[in-house]
Amino acid sequence: MGQLNSNRAVPSVFPFMGTLSHTRALYLDVEQQCWGGDEKPEGFHHDIIQIGLVEADLQNLYITRHEGFIVRPAKINISAFCTELTGITEEQVRRAARFSERISTIVRAYGPGSKLCFTWGDDARDIANACLDSQIRDPFNFCNLAWLYRCSFGIKRNVGLVNALKSFGLEFEGRQHDAMWDAYNTARVHMAMIERLRQAGPLFLPENSESTTPDGITHHGEVC
Repeated sequence: MGQLNSNRAVPSVFPFMGTLSHTRALYLDVEQQCWGGDEKPEGFHHDIIQIGLVEADLQNLYITRHEGFIVRPAKINISAFCTELTGITEEQVRRAARFSERISTIVRAYGPGSKLCFTWGDDARDIANACLDSQIRDPFNFCNLAWLYRCSFGIKRNVGLVNALKSFGLEFEGRQHDAMWDAYNTARVHMAMIERLRQAGPLFLPENSESTTPDGITHHGEVC
C-alpha cells in the first residue's frame, strides 16, 4: 500500500457531477519506490511503481477481474529492500509504461469515472500527486475503506488490512505489498462488510419514498 508523501502538493477538490454505479466498484492500491533505513538516494521520491486494480460485482458479491500494472517512474532506483518487499525488480520497472500511459489504459478498460474506487489508506493521495506530476486529470472517485470500516464498527484506532480481514474470519490471499493482491483483499473486506449488513435484514422504505442518487461526488479526493 502507498506511503503518505506529506511534503507533496495535493490538488484541491472539486465536485464531480454524475451518476455512479451501485452494482460495480473498483479497488485500488499502489506500491512505490522505497529504501531501507538511510539508503534513500538524494533527489529520488517515493514514486509509484505498481498500480493494483480490482473490479467487483456488489450485487452478487464476487470479484469480476483483477490486474496489476508495473509503472516506470521518471527516475528509477529500485533498491534490494524494495524488491524484497514488493517482488518488483528494476528490470521490470525499466521495461514498464509510464504512469500517464497506465492511467490511460485503466480509463479505457475499467471506466473509473462511473464507479466508486475504494482504497485501504492514503493511496488516493499518492494517485493525486502522481497525476499532478504527470499533468493529467485524476479519473478516480475515491473512498477510503479503512475509514469507512472504522466508522461502521465504531473502532477508534487504525486497523490494518490483515486484521480487518481477520475480523471477518478471513486470511490474506496472495502476497502482501503486491498492489494487485492488496487491492484484491481490500475488495474482500468490503464484500464481507456488505454481507454482514445484509444479514441484519432488508430495509423497509416508505412506499412513497423517492429513489434518488446523490450527484455531489468529491473528485481528486475522498468521497467518504
